[in-house]
Formats: sequence, structure tokens, C-alpha cells
Amino acid sequence: MLTFLVYGICGGIVLASLYLFYQKSVPGSLVRALLKAEALSPETAKPLDDLGLRFLELLSFELHHNLALRKLVHLKESEEGPLYYIPEELKYRAELQFEKKGSEILRLILTVLLSAALAVLLLKAIPFALSIIDSVL
Repeated sequence: MLTFLVYGICGGIVLASLYLFYQKSVPGSLVRALLKAEALSPETAKPLDDLGLRFLELLSFELHHNLALRKLVHLKESEEGPLYYIPEELKYRAELQFEKKGSEILRLILTVLLSAALAVLLLKAIPFALSIIDSVL
């Protein structure tokens, strides 16, 4: 039972890190590209194709289902198709929420390794701590 609990906690940490990596990589790439292109109003809105992004299918999915992204990235319909922009008043929030600091893949790998080390440490330390408590009582 204790083993499952430890693996569950460490697995949850790894899953949360994977989700954060995905958010910074896919939706974050769109936000950073729009900010770089200075698409900050309906007049300067850009189509996805002009932003030079990969994973266009995933971005389309995120634009329809990711509420946090939909609050930041606004849609303007035009004759050429959908155009996207981030309103000027949301620029600072978008920069903070989706900024890319360093290598995200390195953070992910480090988190996975540290979670595995934590699991091993807990599985070794908990029985030792329980034996000490048992001997005291």
C-alpha cells in the first residue's frame, strides 16, 4: 500500500511536469509568436500560417479547448480566414504566463530524475522510520 502511495505521488509530480512542458511548448509557442509579431490589436492580427509555428493541429485544438489560452488569444474573422491577436491590455499577462525560461526539456528531465530519486529514497526511509517508531513504542 505504501509503495503505491509513493509511486502515485511521484507519478503525479511527473505528470504535472509533462503538462507544464506541453503548455509552455504548444500554446506558449503561439503566444510568444503573436507577441513577437506584435499582433496586439484586431488591425495587426495574424493568421497561424504566417507565424511559422509547428503543431498547427494541436494549436487549433488548444485554441478551441484551452480556456486560459482563449482568454488571452482573441480571434478576428476575415476574408482570408481566422486571424489571431493578443489585446494590448493582456500583453503583460501573456508574457508572464507563457514566457520561456531556459530549456524546458532540461527541466522536465531533471524533474523526472528527481522524482525517481525521491521515490527510491522514500521507499528506503519510510520502513526505517517505522521500525524506529515501532521500537520506541
